[in-house]
Amino acid sequence: MKFLGKIFNILFYGMLPLKMRKGIQLRVNGIRQAFTSNLELKIFWRVILFPLVLLLSLAIALFKSIALLVSPSAYGYIKYIINQMYTDVLRDKRSLKITWKRAILTFELFVKGREKYVSYGRANPDKTFYVIRPYYYLQPNELIFRNIANLLTQYYYTLQKLSYAVENGYIPVVDWKNYGKMPHSEDYPVNGTENAWEYYWEQPSDYTLEEVYQSKNVILSTQNIGQYGYIPDAAMKPPFMQYAQRLAEQCPQYASLASLNEVTTNYIENIYKQLFPREQKVLGVVVRGASYGQTGTPMHSHPKQAKINELIRAVRNYCQEWDIHYIYFMNEMQELVDAMKEAFGEYLIVLPRLRDHLTRPADGVTQNPMYAPGQRYQTNLDYLTEVALLSKCDSLVGSMSSGMRTAIIWNAEHYEHVVVFEKGLW
Repeated sequence: MKFLGKIFNILFYGMLPLKMRKGIQLRVNGIRQAFTSNLELKIFWRVILFPLVLLLSLAIALFKSIALLVSPSAYGYIKYIINQMYTDVLRDKRSLKITWKRAILTFELFVKGREKYVSYGRANPDKTFYVIRPYYYLQPNELIFRNIANLLTQYYYTLQKLSYAVENGYIPVVDWKNYGKMPHSEDYPVNGTENAWEYYWEQPSDYTLEEVYQSKNVILSTQNIGQYGYIPDAAMKPPFMQYAQRLAEQCPQYASLASLNEVTTNYIENIYKQLFPREQKVLGVVVRGASYGQTGTPMHSHPKQAKINELIRAVRNYCQEWDIHYIYFMNEMQELVDAMKEAFGEYLIVLPRLRDHLTRPADGVTQNPMYAPGQRYQTNLDYLTEVALLSKCDSLVGSMSSGMRTAIIWNAEHYEHVVVFEKGLW
């Protein structure tokens, strides 16, 4: 009955003008409360409506059973889409038009982006290749609220699929070239390749995309997130300290199969030698500075970040407690870097790089200078460098984010101390 109630609410409230919807909802909720205000009324309505409720429940149960017999995955898709539509209309107050378009886009993800078994030729008949494709939602638009997967979120999705390939005996290869333009791709080859994965990483096997796309047995990965259970889910849910521990325990064995390429490794090592003091302990500190961390997100799923004043106090305390003098700070916002410089002066280490500003309008139109055409590769190279340096620190303090998650994985349980702030989700 809840399923049927959600469909009714979507249709009823979705067709109302947005200005009327809140008032109607208040009135309907008030009337419902009035007619079910005590136990006697609740019993009365249950008795009166029992025959109708029973018939509808049987009809829904029959529909679910048929759907599960015909296609369990299709039933799961429908259930997910109905829940998404219910959230769009009832919680986020979106129009029925936008809600319907988002439902179609999600259905495309499930259908066009599903796992596929294909054959491209006669080569390598004794091998099964697993092509790791990027997340389906590549570019921002009004239907996904300008919320796209950043480089290290895409990396984690890739790591999930890599774990699946390894555990099932498939040969993995990453294709960030042939399934839509990546937000992190340039309009020209980088390091001799058009495959954005190979801008920064080696392939996790000795085979090239060209060889794979001539082979007999090929599995194209889902373009959804891909939760397989070999490593923690991509959704970063509290308690974050427990999540961090699972990352450190379960992920390094798979991450080691997809190492950074020679160009990226050399770049990081040179920066490390320039910035980090020799034989001195360094505390790695990270919070996300963008709106997802500081003021929230329409997706209601990102970890809340520690505010800068709270972070500074905590860093001072931990440096004293753990006898650490140098602080390495990773952040994409210049104002937060400036605040840390004012607090810690010559003991603060930061990577000199182009950063965004808190004052840039969050209107979805004003472009982030870090990701302008021609700047994307350098920005992401600096991003990876910041995370790699974070993974080389002696201890770690901060709020959970894609950057912190990756640093924990790459550090592989070598931190002396790890503290992740527990602020919950937006």
